[in-house]
Amino acid sequence: MLPLYFIFISSIIIQVMSTFLAFRLINTTRHYRAWLFLGLAVGLMAVRRIVSFYSFIRAGESASVNTSAEVVALSISVLMLIGIINIRPIIKSLYAAKSELEKNNQRLEDEIEHRRSAEKKAINNEQKFRKIVNVLPQFVSYLNKECIFQFVNATHLNFFNLSEDQIIGQKLSDIIGWEAYEKEKPYLNRVWNGEMVHHEGYFDFPGRKTAYMEATFIPELSQTGEVDGFYAVLSDITDKNENQRLLEESRNRLRILSEHQQEMLEKERSYIAREIHDELGQNLTAISMALAMMKKQLPRDNRNLFTKIHEMSQLTQSTLEKTKRLSSELRPQLIDDMGLIAAIEWYVKNFEKRSAITCNVSLPDTETDFPKDLAIHIYRIVQESLTNVYKHASATYVELVLKTENGMLLLMISDSGKGIEGEDAQKNESLGIMGIEERVRLMNGNFTIKNTGQGTSINIKIPYNR
Repeated sequence: MLPLYFIFISSIIIQVMSTFLAFRLINTTRHYRAWLFLGLAVGLMAVRRIVSFYSFIRAGESASVNTSAEVVALSISVLMLIGIINIRPIIKSLYAAKSELEKNNQRLEDEIEHRRSAEKKAINNEQKFRKIVNVLPQFVSYLNKECIFQFVNATHLNFFNLSEDQIIGQKLSDIIGWEAYEKEKPYLNRVWNGEMVHHEGYFDFPGRKTAYMEATFIPELSQTGEVDGFYAVLSDITDKNENQRLLEESRNRLRILSEHQQEMLEKERSYIAREIHDELGQNLTAISMALAMMKKQLPRDNRNLFTKIHEMSQLTQSTLEKTKRLSSELRPQLIDDMGLIAAIEWYVKNFEKRSAITCNVSLPDTETDFPKDLAIHIYRIVQESLTNVYKHASATYVELVLKTENGMLLLMISDSGKGIEGEDAQKNESLGIMGIEERVRLMNGNFTIKNTGQGTSINIKIPYNR
């Protein structure tokens, strides 16, 4: 009796569990048709076992039940349960693999779409790149490591009068000619070493084309750092180079003309200064002496005439002094007689008297035998600089330093005025500064002027060898 109870109850429990697991498979796989019938079949078997068990309890006779058949049914139920239990993780892993495969497929589709979009953008960018490059005046091309053309722009094609099919796939030496290629070889070797190269020079191309070119070679590196090819950007600067040459010739002519004008101007000043000193100065001296004699011979009782002669004598003396000062400013005789240092000292002292501006001067201790042209230029620069300070700076103090150092003559003039503005130094009306700059240029020197925040500073460097 007891074994039959155990068999019925075990069989019912196992079949109920099998039914439950079968319906769980439906939930796991989401395939209702595949597992619904199995779940119903196992459920009906469980109902049948319950009905049989109920009949067995009511009858109360064990003989009416086939024990062997129940044992076989229990075995079948156990095997079914084991099978469902074992197949469930397999099915679950299969569907997990399927889900992962679907995700991978989705990622692959997204990647394909992304690549298609990137490829479309790349095509658009290439089209834009070609449009931009084709309107550039420079020759733009790309060559691989065998020096074979992979890309050229319209300017390149027009210069050589070739179509794109006639250049793409051709070697560099075949297009530009062997002579030009040999000339470029040293620069190409530097490109293959990963260096960006910039140079310029004359090129003799096939078809009697000669041009002065400015070339830039830009290497393209792979992810491993090797040079896969290079971009070549060339500009035909033949006209620019010729214009630069003509401009330089014009500058040299203007420099020669300016130097000649300065020389002629100094000669004229020297001539006028001598005439003023010799002719006008002597005449004024004679007039002054004659007036002095007339004063001595004139009776004292003729006060009106005596006063007039005295006034004329003072006016003549004043005119004589102005004449001497004008002669000295036109061409200081001190430069010829005692040198540049003495002439600068004399001019600065007179400047202090006229302007009431304090001047601190630092000059070489001993008189240096400067070349005459150099001495005149330096004196005129000092003269013009101090005049500008007096007219424009509103300064109360000026410092002037003149010295020789390391083969250079250095002149520094600074004031305590309001300071020059940057645009003022570049104005066409700034004739004083332009004159100073031109004199420095004639001596192959360097000129700078700046606002120090406490006034204006001029620095001049001129090559000088004793």
